[in-house]
Amino acid sequence: MRSDHRAQFVATRPYTDRRALERALYEHNRRVAHARREDPEGELARQPRLTVSGSTVFSAETAACGKCQHLVPFTFGATSQTHRIVNRSGESTRRTAWLCVQCWSATVLDDDDPADLPLAAVRWC
Repeated sequence: MRSDHRAQFVATRPYTDRRALERALYEHNRRVAHARREDPEGELARQPRLTVSGSTVFSAETAACGKCQHLVPFTFGATSQTHRIVNRSGESTRRTAWLCVQCWSATVLDDDDPADLPLAAVRWC
């Protein structure tokens, strides 16, 4: 599977406008649906379908939150640049962690946040 077919690449790539973003999500979801019919055990078939709300791209399937591990219908992408999260080793995350709404909003970085707020460890990303 090509690396540009992965959900993480499609979700985190910068797009020139809303139409380009929606086209990329449509193409990704089409590839995933085709792979699930043709090769259900393949790597592309295991990729999540994606949707968008505003400018936030998230999974359109039930998934486990990377922080609290609850099964939720929607997960949102977060990185150490946008949220107060680290991996289990205490290092900044290099990849996107998928968080539920509560964990995503609780860890989002804000200019008004005090510097001593604790970092949240994510189980996987």
